Amino acid sequence: MTTAEQVRRSVEGLTIPALLRRNAQDFPDHPALTSGIGPNTTTLTWSQLRTEVSALTRGLTALRLRRGDRMLIAISKRPEHWVCDLAAIHIGALPCTTYDTLSTEQSTSSPSTATLRCWPWRAPGPRPTASAPPTSTRSPPIPRCARRWTRR
Repeated sequence: MTTAEQVRRSVEGLTIPALLRRNAQDFPDHPALTSGIGPNTTTLTWSQLRTEVSALTRGLTALRLRRGDRMLIAISKRPEHWVCDLAAIHIGALPCTTYDTLSTEQSTSSPSTATLRCWPWRAPGPRPTASAPPTSTRSPPIPRCARRWTRR
């Protein structure tokens, strides 16, 4: 058996959602994501990360993000960025990160943003928002499971 075959067999069936589920079950209280330095450090455990990703996945699905859609993520380097990325992956959407230093016009002027369905965007508050891109019709009401992600 070649090395490539060994690797293929060892990772068969492993997906990012499956690995997140496994780590949340096997290592629920272990750190998964840490952000900040010193007294400003915040850490999410594997269990907390899975809970956050599940809630946002339900919210993005209710906002009609679907498998194969592209989702623009413009959030600074913090745990919420990873949560948005993982939620999109759980749905089967393609998370696309943009620089958080770009203006709204710069981020939305790309032809690739024309097909975006759901758009987590950095809000002035502590959490990102989820809303429809400017070219789409009005979004449905935000479901309760995603409301804490959309508060300003």
